[in-house]
Amino acid sequence: MALGLIPKRTDFIPIIKYDARSGIFNRVDRVQSAGGQWQSEEAQLKDPEFLCDLAQVEIGWMRFVGVPDFVMVHRQQAVPTQPSDDHRLGFRVFLMLAEAHALDGEPGDLRHFSNSSKTVMGAFDRLDDDFQRSKESNDPDLVPRVKVTGVEALKIRTPQGQSNFQRPVFTIIGWEDYPVEFTEHHAAQEEQEQAGIGGNTPAQNGDTADDSDDLPFE
Repeated sequence: MALGLIPKRTDFIPIIKYDARSGIFNRVDRVQSAGGQWQSEEAQLKDPEFLCDLAQVEIGWMRFVGVPDFVMVHRQQAVPTQPSDDHRLGFRVFLMLAEAHALDGEPGDLRHFSNSSKTVMGAFDRLDDDFQRSKESNDPDLVPRVKVTGVEALKIRTPQGQSNFQRPVFTIIGWEDYPVEFTEHHAAQEEQEQAGIGGNTPAQNGDTADDSDDLPFE
């Protein structure tokens, strides 16, 4: 019988990521090689669909120079002080991929999605506005089902000249019961924070910088 002395860690939730230049989402999976070594593999997602825990979005600072670092708080809290010049303001959200996009087509594929680019944050702000305007957002027992329904081409002037980017279009296509997996994840996260081991600093499996959409302005 486990003694219950070691809190469950939530540091190693796998991720999905987005490349704003190509307009492509990828699922990053942790898989074991024939030699028994763990490694990251990417799988492209076409028009991904997922349950999105918008009520529990985290905001704060993320750094991808050296060892990735996250300093995040719940959306209703004040943004913490920027830890360093290398940290960029962004968001992180917990989601569950639809079976068609999940690893091995299995239900309950939990992921983190984080980003600090202005292109993606603008798209996510639109999604959050739609969420806030929906009467269902007031029901804590419901969660939106979101689908990426396209991309919008953007031409952006930067000090280096014009750059082309693809802004994803997030669309709420329905509402479902709040998954027990979300509740369990947040409970475990709170437990480890109370134990003083926190889930902010360590990187999620496969988290990497996406400098392709690192824009000084739009």
